[in-house]
Amino acid sequence: MEIKDVMTRLGKVRSEANLSAREVSLRIGKSGQYLSQIESGRITLSVETLLDILKVCNCSEEKFFSENFESFNEDKQLKALLSSLPQNKKKSLLEFLSK
Repeated sequence: MEIKDVMTRLGKVRSEANLSAREVSLRIGKSGQYLSQIESGRITLSVETLLDILKVCNCSEEKFFSENFESFNEDKQLKALLSSLPQNKKKSLLEFLSK
């Protein structure tokens, strides 16, 4: 993942949490402009700060770095449902989906 992708995802994570850059900055104990400066590339983002931001925005590291960020929650629900199916139902579903 490139830095521009990290910055894009940070914006999405904040948006999903309904938090402004200022709110996130203050909640992680930084100045109100801190996150805006990170997002504009004026300040380098450290791993520690990224983890703090994810915590404030209630986003797991697993979701943030997942290949399918946009559909992470739905994918996780589907995996849980599929794993709970008995083997014969899994086979039937595979046959159905393969048609």
